[in-house]
Amino acid sequence: MPSIPELARWVGALLDAAGVRQGALIGHSMGGAIALEAAAALPDAITRIALIGIAATIPVHPDLLTAARDEPASAYQMMTAWAHGFAAKMGGHPVPGLWMTGGTLALFARNAPGVLHADLVACNAWTSGDHAAYKVRCPALVILSANDIMTPHKRGAELAGRIGGSRTVTLDDCGHMIPAEAPDAVLDALISFFAPATAP
Repeated sequence: MPSIPELARWVGALLDAAGVRQGALIGHSMGGAIALEAAAALPDAITRIALIGIAATIPVHPDLLTAARDEPASAYQMMTAWAHGFAAKMGGHPVPGLWMTGGTLALFARNAPGVLHADLVACNAWTSGDHAAYKVRCPALVILSANDIMTPHKRGAELAGRIGGSRTVTLDDCGHMIPAEAPDAVLDALISFFAPATAP
């Protein structure tokens, strides 16, 4: 099974194959871990990173790992319950008609067999987040949720503090599924961060 650092190297290979000399990365949760490792390993290729719902480690409960391997539908139920904040579970969402719980379960159900287990194993084994954070030299945005129980805010803020000059945005009233639960706030933060600098 590929590790987070191996997946970061795959990102570099993808950029090379596409003829992209430099690029910016945005990643949520495991994707954020991959973006962080890529920025640390490829300082000349990665110009900016935005990390959403991230921490220096992403430990996974043994029961969830077992369920992901043996009963994926049960694992999807666990993750959906843990990942969403209170407001999402009550049905409130800025996109009319979008039921967060059902939508997330439907997306999880599209996974190919073994994908969730492989991803969770990679997350659980990832231990180099702090080391990677210290090596990042490009501008970084870290978007966190005050109510995230999967990558808690405190641990995300600690990671952000290890990335020199990083900018942190904390959102309230959402859980770990930040891009889905607070899409407008996430988009505003990304637009502000990636906007070209204006000449004086």
